Amino acid sequence: PGTFQCLPNLQKLNLDSNKLTNISQETVNAWISLISITLSGNMWECTRSICPLFNWLKNFKGNKESTMICAGPKHIQGEKVSDAVETYNICAEIPMVVTEKPYQVPKTQQRPIFIPKPTIPKVEDYEPTSFTPSPSPDFPTSGPEPEYEHVSFHKIIAGSVALFLSVAMILLVIYVSWKRYPASMKQLQQHSLMKRRRKKARESERQMNSPL
Repeated sequence: PGTFQCLPNLQKLNLDSNKLTNISQETVNAWISLISITLSGNMWECTRSICPLFNWLKNFKGNKESTMICAGPKHIQGEKVSDAVETYNICAEIPMVVTEKPYQVPKTQQRPIFIPKPTIPKVEDYEPTSFTPSPSPDFPTSGPEPEYEHVSFHKIIAGSVALFLSVAMILLVIYVSWKRYPASMKQLQQHSLMKRRRKKARESERQMNSPL
């Protein structure tokens, strides 16, 4: 790394077939003026140690001939470095897990609480008091309620029904007699008319014979 820091104006770099396995972060930070780089033919170890170089190449805008092949680990030998890193998430950022101890409230010594005992008075301290009932005021007593004659409702209904039946019977007798004996009914009517006429004639004669 110190070699490249002494060459800040280095623009072209050829690292082909140098049996390189990885390049540190300090080294790639010194490549500030490079415009061309070649990295093929090396023994790249496709672990997290390859991440500084891989990330630098992603941001590099110059010419690069980097047919980089993984030499290890065994399960990815022969694959391209870029494919292996993306497939197996080799350079994925590992989130930092911060473990915080839970805050513990400091324990305080509890003081004993003194509860006073209740004092119970003795029975001997109290003297029995005599109770004299007060005379109750005299209220006028109400006399016996007057007795009322109660007329039963069913008697009223029975009387009204009997009256209705008697009137109906009288009307029925008149109707039947009028239907069966119409001549006799007419005679009775004529006889009553004749009586009325005779009375009127007598009254008129009396009025005429009476002295003026």
